[in-house]
Amino acid sequence: MKRNLRLVLAVAGAVMGLAVYVLETAEPQYAVEAALALDDGSTRIDPGTSLMRRSRMTQAMAMTELEVLRSRSFAAGVAGRLGLAADPGFMARAGLSGLPPAEAAAAHLMGIYSVSLRHRSLVVSIQVRDADGPRAERIANGIAAAYMEQTLSAQRAEAGRSIRLMERRISDLSSGISAAEQELSVLMRANGLDDREAQMQLIIQLRQAYQRLEQQSAGEDAEARANEEFAGLTAALKERARALQARKTLERRLEEMRSRHAALSRQLSTLRSQADLMEPAGRQIARAQAPPAPNLPNRKTLLAGSLVIALSLAFVAVLLREALDGRVRAGQPALRGAVHFPPVPRARRRTAPELTELLTRKGRMGAAAVAAQQILTFLRCRGGAAGSGLVVPVTSVQCLDGRSLVSMCLALSAARDGNRVLLVCLDGSGDKWSAAGGLPRSGHVFEDLLEEPGLMMGEIRKDLDWLDVLVPAAGSQVPLEFTHRPMGERGFALLRQRYDLILIDTPPVLESAAASRLGAAAQVLLLVVRDGRTSGAALSQALEVLSRAGPPPMVILNTA
Repeated sequence: MKRNLRLVLAVAGAVMGLAVYVLETAEPQYAVEAALALDDGSTRIDPGTSLMRRSRMTQAMAMTELEVLRSRSFAAGVAGRLGLAADPGFMARAGLSGLPPAEAAAAHLMGIYSVSLRHRSLVVSIQVRDADGPRAERIANGIAAAYMEQTLSAQRAEAGRSIRLMERRISDLSSGISAAEQELSVLMRANGLDDREAQMQLIIQLRQAYQRLEQQSAGEDAEARANEEFAGLTAALKERARALQARKTLERRLEEMRSRHAALSRQLSTLRSQADLMEPAGRQIARAQAPPAPNLPNRKTLLAGSLVIALSLAFVAVLLREALDGRVRAGQPALRGAVHFPPVPRARRRTAPELTELLTRKGRMGAAAVAAQQILTFLRCRGGAAGSGLVVPVTSVQCLDGRSLVSMCLALSAARDGNRVLLVCLDGSGDKWSAAGGLPRSGHVFEDLLEEPGLMMGEIRKDLDWLDVLVPAAGSQVPLEFTHRPMGERGFALLRQRYDLILIDTPPVLESAAASRLGAAAQVLLLVVRDGRTSGAALSQALEVLSRAGPPPMVILNTA
């Protein structure tokens, strides 16, 4: 986790910085809410009776009312009712250029309010967000008032249409009644139907004519006159009977029309009284009130959420880094059995005397001295008893792995223990700590010095306390199979006789063949790996190269 601390802090700092930027630049928002309860029994005009009937409000009908509240026409009506198009502060945030003020105000209003049903009930929640608290309160209450006014106006308009329709029907019936009464009056006057004695006289005359016709015994003229009189009276009686039947029909029709007229008159009176008692389809049960401070952005909530997001993103980033990072680290299977070499404190001068002084201190540098002693103990166990002249090449996978630092710590620690130590610096230019720093190089390359042991002994520097250093000329190489040459064997044999420990600081194994060629003459080979910097593929390749050259190397993990 320590190596990923910078990544975690960077991700967390970026997210929290963005949250602070949003807090500083975001426009304050006031959130208000009004509540509107829809009437459980809505009032409607029954088309069959033209009277008002109450029907139960269902969820489907409630959703229809929500769509009405969300419609553009309703928003336009609210904007006009509240005069939002003439409000400079409201129109400045609309940001809809090219539209008429009324349409722009309606469009912006639709974007700042929302309506929803509370828990599938008939209570409508009206939520408004605006930069001005009193205006948000006025808009929320205005939406509720506009809905109540609109529903009441719609019901009254429907009742007005029903009243006018019923008045026309009553007027038509009144005209029909007047026409029927006039027709009946004409029929009665024309046929004398209101004179009951006239009908009795016709019946008496008819009987008398019939009697005279039966008493008539002779004379065709008298019989003809009697028949003619009888036929005339019979026709007059029949005509009067037809007129009476027509009168009854007209009277029944007139009675029906009068009954319908009376019923419609009662319905009209009832409808007028109901229209005066009409109520809106909903009532406002909670008025909106602007809070004293803006609701959004909520500083605590935003910072807490940003912290959670930052930690989540940091965790994901660490996982991705670990998955994509091919560098070796402590605890991995490839470094099982490796010796950990702790960091060395900074020094003013990176020289051997300065490092000698640091090794005598306690604390962090004491840990490095202990690690050096552990490595030396391992070397003695691998190479035999002390004073047998161990040849130990020290190499690394790549530059800047701390190879020269480990070599100097081992050499100085062994020298302080009374061992005769020789440190050969074939390549010390890549590390900050190097025994070659401040010492003149030999004029001969390493292969020539091995061929001439006397010349090699003369080039060894004894400028450092307890420690001899050999710094061959730059560009020194190790010849292929140099140990099989007589002079090479003689040179190493002389070094083993003179010194208890010969440490050879060689270039990285993947950049030079010096370490692999020296491995044949060495009892132990040290491979320095930098924690969190050396790649796993490079380490595997270096181990494969060194395993073919000699004994398996001892891996030292430099945790600096």
